[in-house]
Amino acid sequence: MIQSQIEIIEQAIIYLQSVDSDDYSKVMTPKFDSSAGSHIRHIIDHYEAIRVGFISGVIDYNIRSRGASVEQDPQLAIKKLTHLSNWISELNPSDIIKKVTLTTEVSIVRKEIVSIETSLVRELIFAGAHAIHHYAIISQIVKHQIKDNQNYAPNNFGIAPATATFLRNNWEQLKSANSKLTESAK
Repeated sequence: MIQSQIEIIEQAIIYLQSVDSDDYSKVMTPKFDSSAGSHIRHIIDHYEAIRVGFISGVIDYNIRSRGASVEQDPQLAIKKLTHLSNWISELNPSDIIKKVTLTTEVSIVRKEIVSIETSLVRELIFAGAHAIHHYAIISQIVKHQIKDNQNYAPNNFGIAPATATFLRNNWEQLKSANSKLTESAK
């Protein structure tokens, strides 16, 4: 489980190593309301909330760094993600089962905050799935930014683990179906 989290964070680092600051921070209106950088910052916020919650006993997803320089600077994002990856790699099995309190807002109509008991492992699993969801959005942003056949997104960027398993298990069947569709379209 720890290794899977490191692999998920590594996907972002690979993307960040290849993207320039302009594309990273550009909002591709009207199709998107936020930049790839704001999505990466949001992912960092969640992992950072878990790291702080591990120490304090309270994970608070309401704490965000909206508008922070990490949204503009891919190298800074790499540093922050590397720090988080290193922290995760140092966790041991007794750490990840630690009980913590999660606090988060649950209503968009009024301020309503709920606190519940959870575990570090459950929240890391959530953060990983949440990151992959945002990688899928970033992947779409990247597709609208491609210039000179340059694609910043790594393979499988934004692909959920269950989808990757499905694709691995059904690759030949999917290729055959695509071939038949191509033939019938002629």
